[in-house]
Amino acid sequence: MLAARRRNETLWPPAVCVAVVAGFIVAAPRAARPAALTVEAPASCIDPAALSEAVVELVGTPIASVPDVDFRIQIAGTAHQRWRLRVETLDHQPAGVAQQVRGTRELEAGSCAELAEAAALAIAVSLRAVERPGSTAASTVEPARLSPPAPAIRSVPLPAGKVPWRAGAGLAVVVESGVLPHLAPGLQLEADLNRGALRLALRGEYFGAQDTLDSAATGGSFQLVDGDALGCFLPVRDHWSVSVCAGLALGRLAGTGLNVARPHTRSALWGAGRAEAGVARRVGADAALFLRAGLAAPFIRPAFVLDESQLVHRPDRLAGNLAAGMELGF
Repeated sequence: MLAARRRNETLWPPAVCVAVVAGFIVAAPRAARPAALTVEAPASCIDPAALSEAVVELVGTPIASVPDVDFRIQIAGTAHQRWRLRVETLDHQPAGVAQQVRGTRELEAGSCAELAEAAALAIAVSLRAVERPGSTAASTVEPARLSPPAPAIRSVPLPAGKVPWRAGAGLAVVVESGVLPHLAPGLQLEADLNRGALRLALRGEYFGAQDTLDSAATGGSFQLVDGDALGCFLPVRDHWSVSVCAGLALGRLAGTGLNVARPHTRSALWGAGRAEAGVARRVGADAALFLRAGLAAPFIRPAFVLDESQLVHRPDRLAGNLAAGMELGF
């Protein structure tokens, strides 16, 4: 019995130690992971350090003081030269596990720089929302056990060459002068690509028949269908934008004889260099109303004649148009 008692005395202390250590491990407060801020934006658009300081001024505490949550800022250009901010609040996950989005806020502004203040305010609101439900649990952690939260800011700049192209479309009524015999109303369709202040546009225009008659009541009826390829510069100021464009126009001008013995229809190519200026007013996140005026200097001016000699119509040396409509971005 003595030998057995001694063996038990030598075995119990290690077991007790293991149990005590395990109890301390379970009971010890888990070190909280400070919040991280990731900024994905074009270069020189937003300073992550300045953004973090602005948040401190708004809420009185640094971003890293909130445990087990991350913030992601994404800034990208939109159609009509606007900029969109997306602020995501993310639940922290172990390495290799995709983060879950807890909340999202989106804002728009006329320039990338304008979104810096809006981003700080959005993060401040999110910080208050995160702190409110967790305030009681956070008070059970002894401050002495936690190391001071270090800034966890990571900036991911997007080079200028990575700014995405965005598509757009427009519909307008247009009035043309100088190509057809008289002032002609028509319809204009546009498809464009936008990148910053640059726009590449393709347009198609259709104008109904215009008649012209001489003193003998003979003449012709003419129609025009043309297309434009333009490059534009569009600086933006708040809800307004101005545009300056230049490019080429090519069209099909068709004429049919009127009040003649044997009327025929003939078509010919019309071509011109085109320049225009316009103004647009945003009426929604991706919609704007516009007004544009342009001039065209033809380098192809077909002549339409009767009986091989009687001139019926020829486009003017200078043409103009005025268009008003709506454009949408995608």
